[in-house]
Amino acid sequence: MTYVLPIVIELGNVADADLAALTSGTGNLADEVEEVMRIIGERCAKSQDGRTLIPIVAVYSAIRER
Repeated sequence: MTYVLPIVIELGNVADADLAALTSGTGNLADEVEEVMRIIGERCAKSQDGRTLIPIVAVYSAIRER
C-alpha cells in the first residue's frame, strides 16, 4: 500500500456566502484553490517522480455576519 501525504490549503476565516460559493465551485475561494492546485501540478510535473496528488481544502472557521 502506498501512503500519500495530503495537500492542505488553509483558507482562514471566510464569510458564509464565500463558503456557499466554494461548495458550488464558484467565487474567489474556488479561484484561489484552483490557482494553488495549478502551481502544485506544475511543480510536480517538473519532478516527474510519479506521485499522486490528493487535494484537501480545509476551512477552519466562518465569519458570522450579525
